[in-house]
Amino acid sequence: MITIPIKLNEIELQKIDRLVKIGRYKNRSQAIRSFIIDKLENESLISEEIDPELEKRYNEIRDKLKRQTHLAIQITSTKTALELLENDRERM
Repeated sequence: MITIPIKLNEIELQKIDRLVKIGRYKNRSQAIRSFIIDKLENESLISEEIDPELEKRYNEIRDKLKRQTHLAIQITSTKTALELLENDRERM
């Protein structure tokens, strides 16, 4: 297994500790690992087939963006930033 660092807030950690205390899990690591595994098993996108060409193109673009030292984004609109955000929230 690989160890990774994660950050949790106090409330999240207290909930995990309660589950450990009542015996649902042996320790924090087992609890967190179980949560992650459950989420991954229920995540629908992971089980879908990915087009190899699309994945290749995605990786190329991602690699190019990682090499960029400065990214500038310019949005031209007659709407204010607040209006754009509100419109985006309505679509969700």
